[in-house]
This record gives sequence, structure tokens and C-alpha cells, in this order.
Amino acid sequence: SPDERSVGLWLKKVLAEKISKEWREVFPGIFAAKKSLQEVVKEQKEKKVFVLHEKGAPIQEQKFSTADNLVFILGDNVGIPLKDEKFALRHGEKISLGKNSYVASACINVVNWILDCSRAGCYAHAAHLAPL
Repeated sequence: SPDERSVGLWLKKVLAEKISKEWREVFPGIFAAKKSLQEVVKEQKEKKVFVLHEKGAPIQEQKFSTADNLVFILGDNVGIPLKDEKFALRHGEKISLGKNSYVASACINVVNWILDCSRAGCYAHAAHLAPL
């Protein structure tokens, strides 16, 4: 199972590859391209874009379906540069896992759990949980 160390090793391998402006599969299931965040967001115009932020609308209020094509943008411990965040919010909306900051890898796990539950019908049970 992937943990932070194995993910880090994969990232190291990907970054060692020659990456161009065009997307290419550098390893099975792993695609890379040398692009800015704004370029990537522009490419996602057919998808619903969400910026995870402590001051966003609670994710528990969102209705997700299997038909949704979703993109989640996460920052690091410093956050997304303001210019990039404003750009992303012109193409999407700010949502939150709660008022606290969390490690990005934990956020990915929580978002995946919420999506799994909402699509499997168990999210109705999770929706009443207190915000994280």
C-alpha cells in the first residue's frame, strides 16, 4: 500500500525523467508534463474544480455523483500562491475539510473516502458527522 515514503520514491523517479510540455505516461498510470498550475487548470475546463482551503464551504455540503469529473487542488504547508489561487477560483470553488490545516496526503485520503461514500450511498450517514 502506498505510504508517504513510497509516494516520495515515485515522485523522485518521475522527476528524474525528461519531462516536456506535453503530457506523457512516464510510468504505468503516472502522467507528467512541465506546466504551470494555471496551465493545468485551463486544461480542466470540462471538469468541476475545487480548491481545498480552511475557509471554503464545508465539503459535507457538496453533492458528488459518479458522473462528476472532479479536480481537487491542494496547497502545501505554505499554501497556494495567491495569484494561482485566485486564478483557480475563477474556474472553480473553495471547499473545506474543516477549520484546521492538515497534511496534503491526509486530505487526499479524506477526500477519497468522502467521494467513495457519496458515490456508494453511505455519505448520508457521513454527512451528519461534525466538521473535521
